[in-house]
Amino acid sequence: MLPKIIEESDEDNSMREDGERNFGMRESMINKQFSTGDPIMLKSLTKEFGGHVAVDKVSLSIREHEVFAFLGHNGAGKTTCINMMTGMLRASKGDVELYGKSITS
Repeated sequence: MLPKIIEESDEDNSMREDGERNFGMRESMINKQFSTGDPIMLKSLTKEFGGHVAVDKVSLSIREHEVFAFLGHNGAGKTTCINMMTGMLRASKGDVELYGKSITS
């Protein structure tokens, strides 16, 4: 289950005196909606196609505000991992958690 989208309103995005945006209520709603901890976690993620193992027990966590890149040669399983992280492809084994909620079950 994916988190619900929080709609913006003009009063939530008012400008502060220093010229920066004030996210006010919207930011506090987002903080309450998501659990603490790493926003993205892969736990022993595995994908098999027939007898071929495309992704084999990948575990990682991506912290909030962290820049992350998948690097590897052609056929290494980068796109397969991303497809499982977005829910476009079902994992054979393991778990993907977004903000503490499993999307693989």
